[in-house]
Amino acid sequence: MPPGIEDACHYGDRPVATLIASNPETADDLTRRILVRLLDLPREEREALFTTARAWFATGSTAAAARALFCYRNTVNYRLSKLQELTGRSVRHPTEAAELFFVLETINLQGL
Repeated sequence: MPPGIEDACHYGDRPVATLIASNPETADDLTRRILVRLLDLPREEREALFTTARAWFATGSTAAAARALFCYRNTVNYRLSKLQELTGRSVRHPTEAAELFFVLETINLQGL
């Protein structure tokens, strides 16, 4: 479970989190490699990109993510494009989306 969350999670309930927890050093290393260009951004800008990506993964659409974030669809599209530009990975490509989801889960569980 993420730091500060007092709950229980059984083995296999969250497969990606289980993988991250089983080898935190590798997860951290891969996350830093994927985010290398993002790490130079100001914290607020970086967090806006992460929050947008999380909303997109939670909802599965730009319009729904925009509603969840109380912003315009164009804002979501801009942020997702910026994330793709800086990481080389798109939420719209399955393998690349999986890598981005892995990164977000690693940050959620371990911080950065």
